[in-house]
Amino acid sequence: MNNNSLYPRSRTPHQPLATRASTPLTLGRHTVQRFHVQGDLYTRYELRYRGVIVLSQISPPSADDCTSAVRAHQRRQRRFVTHNWSRESITAASDGTGQA
Repeated sequence: MNNNSLYPRSRTPHQPLATRASTPLTLGRHTVQRFHVQGDLYTRYELRYRGVIVLSQISPPSADDCTSAVRAHQRRQRRFVTHNWSRESITAASDGTGQA
């Protein structure tokens, strides 16, 4: 038998330090980026919305997970933008007067 040929049941050993390409996944309307954690068997999944990471987890997310993460991020952004975060309002809130 030739030693240069590949056997049908040959195995390649797992190399934990080998670099692996990140692969995008499309889940519904969202694109999730898949990253292999260096030196481990796990894969990290990240969902970005307008350049911000809104979901990062090890298990593969579903389309519903992605939608709820984006909506939660939008609610947080909306609440942050609509609230008055001036120095006077923060001082008034800490004093308990409620007057800005």
